[in-house]
Amino acid sequence: MTDSRATPAPAEDNKSYVWVPWALGEGGIRAFNTTLVKAVGLRSGTFGLVLLSTGIIGMVQVTLGLSVAKKQGISLFPETRLILWSIAFGVLATICTALAFTIYSMDGDIAVHTVIIATAIVPGALIDWGLFRNRLSALEWLGVGLAVLAPYCMLNFPSLADIADLPLWVWLSVINMLLVAMNQGVTQAAKDVHPMVKNVWGGGATVLLTIPLVLLMGSWVDIQSSTFWILNITLGLGVVGLWTANVMSYKSGAKIAFKKLVVTGVYMTLAALTGILFFQEAATFGKLVGVLLFLLASYCMQQGEKKRTQ
Repeated sequence: MTDSRATPAPAEDNKSYVWVPWALGEGGIRAFNTTLVKAVGLRSGTFGLVLLSTGIIGMVQVTLGLSVAKKQGISLFPETRLILWSIAFGVLATICTALAFTIYSMDGDIAVHTVIIATAIVPGALIDWGLFRNRLSALEWLGVGLAVLAPYCMLNFPSLADIADLPLWVWLSVINMLLVAMNQGVTQAAKDVHPMVKNVWGGGATVLLTIPLVLLMGSWVDIQSSTFWILNITLGLGVVGLWTANVMSYKSGAKIAFKKLVVTGVYMTLAALTGILFFQEAATFGKLVGVLLFLLASYCMQQGEKKRTQ
C-alpha cells in the first residue's frame, strides 16, 4: 500500500541572507551617527575637543558593555585572540572616529565623505578573497567596479587638475576609507566575540588612547555647553548599536564586499539626504548618479553571489 502522505518540500534555504536585516540596521545607524558626527565636528574646532569627543564615545561603550555583560553573565575574557582582535578594532576605530570629527570640523561634505568611505569595498573584497578565500564572481566584480565610479561622480566629475586641488578633508577621507577596510577584516577575524565584550575591550582601547591626551591638553575646560556632552553620549550609544549590528551580520554569514555594499547603499542614500536637509549641502547631479551607481552595484553583487552559490 502506497503512503498517500505527500513528502514535505524542503524549506527554502535563506541562510545566505539572514544577515541582511543586520546590515540594513547598520547602514541606518551609520547615517544617524554621521549626522551627529558632523554636528559635533562643527562644534569642536580644536584637536583636543576632537579627542574628547572620541573618548566620550569609548567611555559609553565600556560602561554599557560592562553593564550588559554583568547582567547576562557574559565573561569578559574569551580566547586571547578575540581580546586582541577587539583591541585592534578599537585602535583603528579610534583613529577613524577622530578623523571623521576632523573632516567635519573642516566642513567636509557628508555625501562625498560617505561615498569615499564606501569605496572600502575594493580593499575589503581583496581582504575577503586573500584572507578568507571568499572569491568573487565576474558579476560581483562588476558591482565593485561600478561602486568605484561613484566617488568620481559624487565629486562632480573632476578633471585631473581638479583632483590635484581637492581640499585636505577629501584626502583624509581616503585615509579613513583604508582604515575602515582594514577594520572590516578585523571584524571578520573576530566575529566569534560577543558584541558587548568587543565594546568593552575596543572601547577601553579608545579611552586609553584619547583621555590621557585630553587631560594633558586641558580640553575638559573648553566645554561650555551640555549639548556637546549630549551629542557625544548619544553617539556612544549609536556606536554600541553599530558595532553590535556589524558583528551580528558576520555571525550570520555575511561576506565583506557584499555586506559592505548593502550597508553603504543605505548609509550613502540617507547620509546624502541628511546633508542636504540639515546642513544645506549641495544637491548635485553627481550625487544622484553616485547613489544610483551604488544601488546598481549592490544589485550586481547580490545576483553574482546568488549565481555563484547555486
